[in-house]
Amino acid sequence: MIGGVSTVSLDSKGRLAIPAKHRETLLSSFGHTLVVTLESSDHLLIYPEPNWRPVEARLLALPTGNPSLKRYQRLMLGHAETLEMDSAGRILLPARLRELVGLDKDVALVGMGNRFELWNAEEWDSQTADALAIDPADLGPTPWRFHAVTVTPFVHRTVLLTEAVAALALRPDGVYVDCTFGRGGHSLPSCRNWGRRGA
Repeated sequence: MIGGVSTVSLDSKGRLAIPAKHRETLLSSFGHTLVVTLESSDHLLIYPEPNWRPVEARLLALPTGNPSLKRYQRLMLGHAETLEMDSAGRILLPARLRELVGLDKDVALVGMGNRFELWNAEEWDSQTADALAIDPADLGPTPWRFHAVTVTPFVHRTVLLTEAVAALALRPDGVYVDCTFGRGGHSLPSCRNWGRRGA
């Protein structure tokens, strides 16, 4: 899981130093190869190479008859470049990609689960402010609003009580052990029927 936001500075050559917390995860789980590509005009995508392969396969499988999908496919696949982290954990971002999304010096590296997004730091701050101003009602139904999900307390309901007690044909002079995972829903009524002898 790739998460968190780090504000870092590109060096004069356009190299991005992957923060130590991400570098260790990348090296231990994915290796030192990353793929950077373009998805929109305001940020880059950076994938660990193993995470890029399924994305690449889905892009290659897009229907060819839709001109918009074809343009999107060209955008993502045509701009995809493989990068190797050096011994200091740096990657050299292609100048053309930096130019297309307006990356200069200060950038925000944003963990998005299976990838990073790389934003101009000021633009990222603006995006964050916009996100904080969202009216919760605009987010749609409850499943998308994880913070608002109400947890219903567990209530045990005994099922087929009469049928189960009758089928067991328990006798007051017998010895029985209830090893079920319920809450005594079947055994308690049986004991009550026997009065003190069944306690």
